[in-house]
Amino acid sequence: MSEKQLAMPLITRGPVLGSLDLIFDFLFNTASGVGMVKLTGGYYTSIFVFLISVLSLVTGGNIINGRARLPVELAGQIFAYTAVLFIFWVLYSSICHLMAEIMGGSGRAKDLFSMQGLSLAPFMMLIPVSLIIRFFEYKINLLYSVCFVILLSWSAFLNLKSIKNNYSLSYVRSAFLLFLPFIYAVVLPAAVFVLVALLM
Repeated sequence: MSEKQLAMPLITRGPVLGSLDLIFDFLFNTASGVGMVKLTGGYYTSIFVFLISVLSLVTGGNIINGRARLPVELAGQIFAYTAVLFIFWVLYSSICHLMAEIMGGSGRAKDLFSMQGLSLAPFMMLIPVSLIIRFFEYKINLLYSVCFVILLSWSAFLNLKSIKNNYSLSYVRSAFLLFLPFIYAVVLPAAVFVLVALLM
């Protein structure tokens, strides 16, 4: 199937139905979703997925913990999560793109940015999952943790496929890039701490 055929849902069905097709393809047919992103961008859809995922993450956690927050408090919590995770999203995509090019990959940074936003789509299910778990009132925290790990693993797999398909890299190199920013997040602060300790 050509890239133009992959992008036809976004072109012929309008922005709303086209975006839903893109999200569905990315969840269940990632190669097709990646092709659509490469041709059409999918930037607004990826930002929509990001915002709904953050909302689901915050609301799902409150549902499981049985917290009834005031609207102002809830809005502040959502805003804080959105700001922090958006900054992380930008830095994460930038590091992955830079290292992918160093490792010989060829792809566009803005495509990876969109793909990694779409990779968060599994987290959009957190609110219905939380409501179902809360309804049955059986080992709530355990069931929520298991479901969260499943959704996180699904999201990581979509991210892995995005890196692989965008830069035409092997699974091994893509997996290395997937975890590299997290390694930096641990190693760099530790190195700074050790350096400061030695200089004192």
